[in-house]
Formats: sequence, C-alpha cells, structure tokens
Amino acid sequence: MSSRLDKQVRQIVEYVRDYGRVALHVYGDEEELPFTYSIGFPVSLDHPEVIIVGLTEELMKYMIDELWTQISEKGLRLADGMRIGNLLEGFDCVAREIVDRDVIEAYFCAGIDYHQTQRGQDIERAFQIVWPDSSMGLFPWDPDCPEDVIDYQPALYPTSLNS
Repeated sequence: MSSRLDKQVRQIVEYVRDYGRVALHVYGDEEELPFTYSIGFPVSLDHPEVIIVGLTEELMKYMIDELWTQISEKGLRLADGMRIGNLLEGFDCVAREIVDRDVIEAYFCAGIDYHQTQRGQDIERAFQIVWPDSSMGLFPWDPDCPEDVIDYQPALYPTSLNS
C-alpha cells in the first residue's frame, strides 16, 4: 500500500470512528460519471454500503447523510426495489442491490481498502440509489424515461430484475 493510500485509509478510519461513515465523492471525467459512495455503513449500522451516480457532489453527499439518518434513527433497512422518501424533494428514489463483484471492486475502491484493513473482509453487499427524472418521476427502467436520466446513472444492478 502506498503512503498516499495509507494516509487516505487512516483518514477514513478516523472519520468512520468519529462520525460513523464517510461519503466519498469520485469526480468524473470524459469517460466516467461522478459518483459518491458510503464507507462505514456495515461497521456502524450493520447495513450495506450505498452508491449514487450522476448528480452533483453536494446532492449525493446529502442523500447519503439522509440515508444514514433514516437507517440509524428510523430503522430503515434497504431491500432491492424498495422506495425511499426524503432523499429528493418531491420524489422517491429506489434502492437496487449490486450483486456483481466486479462492479463493487470497480466503484468502491477506497471502501474496499478500508474494510480489508479494518475488518479483514471485502464489501459483501451494496445498494445503488436510483433517482428519477425531475419532471415525471420516471426511473431508467420505465418506458419514456428521458435518455439523460438513463445515461447519467448506469445500472450497477442486474437489469434483468427491473420492474
């Protein structure tokens, strides 16, 4: 592990210890969309990590913090296909379970380092929080969903299970 990675993991360890989680943002580029994911949910809440793709950094971090509150204070337990309120004004989001190990390894890099160094294990489960378009509330799997909503949040979950 490089010293830069050592420092990042140490910072994550301290933040999870002090606050229960980190909402880590990854900036996109021409080939990759921006995304934000949690680190610490399994340790602090006995709950899978979550990821949100394609919105602003501020909004995605807010959504992860709100999920933290709903899980820690209200007993929310995510399940595949579950609708979740209060993450976006006026619209529910949907939790979709990520089952592909390659997807978890590609998106949760610092989270994997944290869990391996602190718990001696990988991230076992994760959920993508899928958001709808802001005009009609359509999700990527709905007919007539705008293309930008589909394009800005690639399906990290099995699309054969879309409802």
